[in-house]
Amino acid sequence: MSKSRVIFVILLLILGGLVAGLFLLPFAGKETSYSVVQQEGVLRTANGWVVQFDIVNSEDQDKNYTVNLLVDDRPSAITALVRAGGIFTYIRSIDRSQVTGGKVSLSVYKDNLPVREATYYLQGKE
Repeated sequence: MSKSRVIFVILLLILGGLVAGLFLLPFAGKETSYSVVQQEGVLRTANGWVVQFDIVNSEDQDKNYTVNLLVDDRPSAITALVRAGGIFTYIRSIDRSQVTGGKVSLSVYKDNLPVREATYYLQGKE
């Protein structure tokens, strides 16, 4: 094979790679959006505690979320529809008299799939 033919084949391969890259570029530019729990915190108040966090739905569809909260194994749950691109703020006050062992477990689910799980240990009655 002559030198000019080898250079021609190499240039064709480079050109083919560039053309393929142009067709694949729209797919590579898409980012996957996820739901997140952010600004999570437990605040102590004079009468107990407040659990607060935001659920951010960064997806392009409305999503259902379920929040399960166990205070010393006593359950409570809510379900919320968070619009596409929306934020839902969860605030739950826990009275000091409700806390005996001090264990608070939190689970957030999106369409029955876990998004966030956490356990807090609160100081009971003083």
